Amino acid sequence: MSIFSNLPEWNEIGTEPNQTKKDAGWQAGEKPPADWFNWLFNRTYESLIEVDSNANTLDDRVTIAEGDIAIAENELNVIDSNGDGKVDNADNADNATNVTSTYKDNDIDTNADGKVDNADNADYAVNADNALNAEFAESADKLSGNTLTQIQDMFYPVGSIYTNAAVSTNPGTLLGFGTWVKFGEGKVLVGQDGTDGDFNALGETGGSKTHTLTENEMPSHTHGYTDRYVGYEAEYAVSGDSKNITSTEDVTDPTGGDAAHNNVQPYIVVYMWKRTA
Repeated sequence: MSIFSNLPEWNEIGTEPNQTKKDAGWQAGEKPPADWFNWLFNRTYESLIEVDSNANTLDDRVTIAEGDIAIAENELNVIDSNGDGKVDNADNADNATNVTSTYKDNDIDTNADGKVDNADNADYAVNADNALNAEFAESADKLSGNTLTQIQDMFYPVGSIYTNAAVSTNPGTLLGFGTWVKFGEGKVLVGQDGTDGDFNALGETGGSKTHTLTENEMPSHTHGYTDRYVGYEAEYAVSGDSKNITSTEDVTDPTGGDAAHNNVQPYIVVYMWKRTA
């Protein structure tokens, strides 16, 4: 359907003005050549024709889209009208996208709820009866069997560490698969480093929560001290005199309690498990 009525026709192509004139525009007192006007009118006419043509194409697309919506609405209710245990059509069988309309022997509706019980042969079945992304899936009924195991192993292969900051339940129960043991209780994890003898082998442990410094670990330092005087008398053979001699013993003031110091880094506690099978 045309959006213009009585569109003014202008077929003379004329001559396109140079870029300098396009940039500067008409100036007061100028008399533009007729060919320039013809070019302007023709370009306007041709552009309006194009707009009208695109409007017709858009109208056709809207009509097609409305038809597709009507078809989709008819496919929403998957039914077994003759009670033979087979779905009449399977285009949208229980959220199954792109399931072919050719009936499959195993695609049945036993409880007559209008939904396919399983999608064992649902070609291109996506979300077929809770089968998440089971494209080209045989046995796509809730991703049972090897399909589910493969997905579980992809996210948590044996040796994986699982952490939870709220729930203490064993992941074997919480996630429903695998054998898990508590791991790293009271310890932090550190990445393997083949160049460091303390961290070069998996499973190595080390470190301590507290530590008492040894003499070699203490920084170099000095202390104040208290003078103590000890007097004693000695006999000198020189001139037969007897002299009182005073000796000085220097002792530092005692300090410190010999206690271990805290050796713990900042931390936050979570539940941590390792998958063993």
